[in-house]
Amino acid sequence: MSTLSRPALARPRTALLVVLALLTTMLGSLFAAAPALAHDELVATTPSAGETVTTAPTSIGLEFSQEMYPEGTFAEVRGEDGVDYADGTPTVEGTIVTIPLKTGLPNGVYTVNWQITSSDGHPTQGDWTFTLAAEQAPATEPATDPSADATAATGTSAPSSTGAATPASPGNSVSPSAETPADSGSPVLGIIVGIIVIAAVVAVLGVVLVRRRATRG
Repeated sequence: MSTLSRPALARPRTALLVVLALLTTMLGSLFAAAPALAHDELVATTPSAGETVTTAPTSIGLEFSQEMYPEGTFAEVRGEDGVDYADGTPTVEGTIVTIPLKTGLPNGVYTVNWQITSSDGHPTQGDWTFTLAAEQAPATEPATDPSADATAATGTSAPSSTGAATPASPGNSVSPSAETPADSGSPVLGIIVGIIVIAAVVAVLGVVLVRRRATRG
């Protein structure tokens, strides 16, 4: 009966050790590559997601776990009225992305939609909301004229800056200027016309009488 030699028995063990070494190397490579394969994450926002602010922000801030690439950056900030209040292209500085906003934001809920290129070259996107509840300024009442209020209360006109006050006219009376005739010289003109007419009639009668006497003679 033959027996196996020690070199023959050592071969399977050597092969097993080689396989174990290869598996260990592959697992180490996978663990080392895992951080590079993972996408960068959004770690903080300003305002915070779901936050209610009482002062209208001038910009939106996003902070990521790794530096971002400016290429492919997109963002919009839409209000309840559907208007995009983002003002221009977002700026990228390392791990911080800033979205400028327009002025005059109305109160309400805003949805921030963003897309950025991660450090591994892959696009990352997401959205979140915040609420603006700024205190509204009280409406200003128009200034009133004390003299006008006094006039309305007493029924008399306020004194003018150039003279004494003119009392209000009772009833439906007209102003003195309306009672003055439009042409104050009308009676004199009528008298003159009457004298001329009488003189003409007398002259005609005189001519007729003179002709009759001449004819009789």
